[in-house]
Amino acid sequence: MNGRSVVALLWAAWASGCVYLNGIYNAQRRFEAGERARVEGRALEADSAYADAVRKAARAFRSEPDGEWADDALYLVGRALLRQGEYARALSALEHAAARTEDPDLRQGARLYQGIALAHVGDYARARPFLDEAVSVTTDPGRLAEAYLWRGRLGVRSGGVDEGLSDLDRAQQSDPGLRISVLFERLALGVATDDRAMAFGAAADLLDQPD
Repeated sequence: MNGRSVVALLWAAWASGCVYLNGIYNAQRRFEAGERARVEGRALEADSAYADAVRKAARAFRSEPDGEWADDALYLVGRALLRQGEYARALSALEHAAARTEDPDLRQGARLYQGIALAHVGDYARARPFLDEAVSVTTDPGRLAEAYLWRGRLGVRSGGVDEGLSDLDRAQQSDPGLRISVLFERLALGVATDDRAMAFGAAADLLDQPD
């Protein structure tokens, strides 16, 4: 192979890598936009951003399924599908990401979101170990807050009310942005158990929230 051929080959490899990394980067940006819109209550905008994230990350994965960033692409696909309510597809992507990655942080995240996907479909028995694991090992504040939130939800819905409420409080402490989600959980629990003090207190606090 002559020098010109070598240069052409290296250029092609570099260009392919740039396209791949740009795909992952753009998918991550769209996912983050979806997260902001979701928290701010802009549901249609959030769903559009998540759909873009799925498309871009899936395209990047298909282009290099054994590439350095392929696990990140699968993880992004799984989280974005989870936010869209595509729980079976999200679970499949997250399971594959967790099984194949050598990055312990990515594996922890993928296992947490597997637990959340299972909780969404009501499979509490399978969800609980994932959430317990996340609470015990996760150091990322955002993921820890989600782990507490979902473990709290499982608690109050499966009879462990005191433990569940404690986890909901921890979720709010870890991420004040979850305050409204926690208040809705308290409102629902108060109504379901005829605890008027809890229900009216949560409702009053919700009405005080500007958003």
